[in-house]
Amino acid sequence: MQKNIFNTSIVRVASAIANFLLVILIAKVLGPRAKGESTMILTTVSFVVFFCSIIGGQSYVYLIPKLKFQNILIPSYIWSFTMCVLAYVLIVFLKLSNSNYAFLIAIISFLNSFISVHASVLLTKQSFRSYNFFQAFPIVFTLILTVFYLEVLQIHTIEAYLYSIIIALSIGSVLIIFSVRKELQTIRFSGIFSETETIFKFGLGYQLLELLQLLNLRFYFYMLQYLQGNLDLGFFSVGISLFEFSWIIARSTQSIFYTKFMSANEDYEKYTMMSRFAKLTMLCSILLTIFLFTVPDTFFTTLFGKAYSGINWSVKWFAPGVIFYNVYLVYQSYYLSKGRYGGLIFINIISFSTAVIAGYLFIPSKYFSGAAGAASLSFVIAAALLYFKFIFETKQPIWSILPDKSDFQFINNMGKSILKRH
Repeated sequence: MQKNIFNTSIVRVASAIANFLLVILIAKVLGPRAKGESTMILTTVSFVVFFCSIIGGQSYVYLIPKLKFQNILIPSYIWSFTMCVLAYVLIVFLKLSNSNYAFLIAIISFLNSFISVHASVLLTKQSFRSYNFFQAFPIVFTLILTVFYLEVLQIHTIEAYLYSIIIALSIGSVLIIFSVRKELQTIRFSGIFSETETIFKFGLGYQLLELLQLLNLRFYFYMLQYLQGNLDLGFFSVGISLFEFSWIIARSTQSIFYTKFMSANEDYEKYTMMSRFAKLTMLCSILLTIFLFTVPDTFFTTLFGKAYSGINWSVKWFAPGVIFYNVYLVYQSYYLSKGRYGGLIFINIISFSTAVIAGYLFIPSKYFSGAAGAASLSFVIAAALLYFKFIFETKQPIWSILPDKSDFQFINNMGKSILKRH
């Protein structure tokens, strides 16, 4: 399991680096205002994909082993297409700030959803190598195409970036069909809607949780844009992306634990493993945070341009939340593997409500620090509530989150094991 987590983390690091290079490229070539606009477009895509994933999201990892394949896949195609068409109509009708890109948003959302549902099949099969490939490929290929558009063809528009995303996702969609071709061959068109109620029940629960988490992670973007505009949002979003880099190991751990724990019995070793990885991911976040606060400002101005001077300290209050949110990401996998979404939903309602109240109180007067602090507060609350819920239900000692000698021995042994296999 440690090897799978390590390999998944390596792929996520590569994806994050590619995404980071995209941020640099967009920020330097198109500027902060365009960076802010592209951030809002992709955030809107995230919300559309959320609705698409009510039938076809990560809940399929839980459902695929329990239901017939054809009862799951075809309804997800129909649902995703319907949601993307509806999203296009609503964006245009409501004349949202990114309505000029409504059609491109709909296409990107559908392709994202298409890859996501098939990636769930790979994750259920524990085909982690293939799953990791399709997590990384669209991002890396988007980077290559964006460089071609912006630097070679000298097309300095947001559309060039969005077309790059569409081409990369289209190729990824074709490749992932090939990867699950054996499963697709088993599809029969009889009774394809017989399990729709079950799919919707679990999908709605999971996606409600996803929506609340997405709001926790990105709603303050909308608040900052509304109060400050695209220019400030572009500056702020770059700073946030730097710190969110530290969640790579926690997210990788969550993906592996999610699939591994579905069939595992309740045991103390599982709880100890989760505790150790929670501490490991927090340590990695602390180290990255120290690095970001200690590097000279010329590091950021060289990467992003002079407009981004002081970007790390502008979002300094984001750091505590980033560190503690690793606990939430790791322990959440236990409840996801059991299909127990209720407690997670309640926790995210509390943390999101806190973020909204704090955002409206602090953003108008504190600007970047207010937005970062509001997000950070919601992350800390979510992590604390989930941790105490977990230790209460599993009867673990309250101090299990504190490091001890066995944790350092575990990290040492894991490092040796990974190095031997590589």
